[in-house]
Amino acid sequence: MKEHSSTYTYTRLANHDEAFRISLLLLNNDPSYQLLPLRQATTIYRSICSSNYILMLHGRSAVGAVLWMEISLEVKDDCLRMDRAPFVHELCERGEALFCAGITATIPGLILPLWRHFAQSHAHRDILVKR
Repeated sequence: MKEHSSTYTYTRLANHDEAFRISLLLLNNDPSYQLLPLRQATTIYRSICSSNYILMLHGRSAVGAVLWMEISLEVKDDCLRMDRAPFVHELCERGEALFCAGITATIPGLILPLWRHFAQSHAHRDILVKR
């Protein structure tokens, strides 16, 4: 697949509800997330309200999204030790580490540039991913 990173932009929207709708539509079209329980919607919305998300755009169309919440270093260490994702009550708006709650793209080849942008934006932080 040809990839021209200059044709993609990364942004957040001023309207949280619109960002939530777009994120849910993107996640719903990804088989990895189609079986998520409905209760995960609150975590996704909290991520957006905390500006803990990035939308990947091609022109005016959203083609990818990454969402995260923050966690303490203690929670991150416990999750690594116990091989688990953080519990909802362990997620916070501001913490020392990040928990990637979701990453998706309309074309699988777009995940890598989206991840690179996210990781470079937070290069000074530990990022926990658990699927």
